[in-house]
Formats: sequence, C-alpha cells, structure tokens
Amino acid sequence: MTQPPFPFVLVLLTGIFVWLAVTSDGGWLPLAAGFGALVTGAAALYQSRPVRDPLEEEPESEEWEPGS
Repeated sequence: MTQPPFPFVLVLLTGIFVWLAVTSDGGWLPLAAGFGALVTGAAALYQSRPVRDPLEEEPESEEWEPGS
C-alpha cells in the first residue's frame, strides 16, 4: 500500500467554498458554494486514501470452501 501525497489544493478549494457559502448573501451563491464544498471535500477524501501497488502480491490465505 502506498500513501499518496496530501491533497493540499483540494483542501484549500474546500475551505474557499465553505467561506463563500458562509459569508455570501442569499440567493444561488451559498447553495452553489455549499455543493462545491461537498464535491471538493469528497474528492480530497478519495485522493488521500492509500492505494495498493499493482506489483504488490496479495497475502496468501486459506481458500474458503462452501459448506465447511
């Protein structure tokens, strides 16, 4: 498993969208900024998860047989 670099840009974008959603006046901008914060936050979480190396062998385990 390889730990990817921390997604600083996505976290920064999430913070900007949250700031826009909280400080802007009514209308469509707070809703759009809130949606943008959710999307970039989810992308940051997805990008920060560990990834399995394609050449890394899986650990051997006993085969499970039905009925045993």
